[in-house]
Amino acid sequence: KAAWVSEVSGASTVALDDELKLVVSFPVNNGCGQFNQFIESVNGNEISIEVEAIYDTCSMCTMDIPTRTATYTFKAETEGSYTLKFKSSETEFITKTITVN
Repeated sequence: KAAWVSEVSGASTVALDDELKLVVSFPVNNGCGQFNQFIESVNGNEISIEVEAIYDTCSMCTMDIPTRTATYTFKAETEGSYTLKFKSSETEFITKTITVN
């Protein structure tokens, strides 16, 4: 199930061929919700990213809405400016511009 991103933190520049790690925060619907995967859609230097949460069948799920974090790793093969768009609602994104030198 899609989980909307609430915050993205980390550096905005990275050297070519190095990995940049961003911390992505997102709320889940209950205490059983966990990070499953990032779903990416690439269009040139623009990458749209959606978080997919998984709800395992646990014996007791708390009814709170906890915020989870996951590490998104970005690595570019060419220098330039990249726009990472993390889906924060059905129609909105948290945008992070990354410069690769």
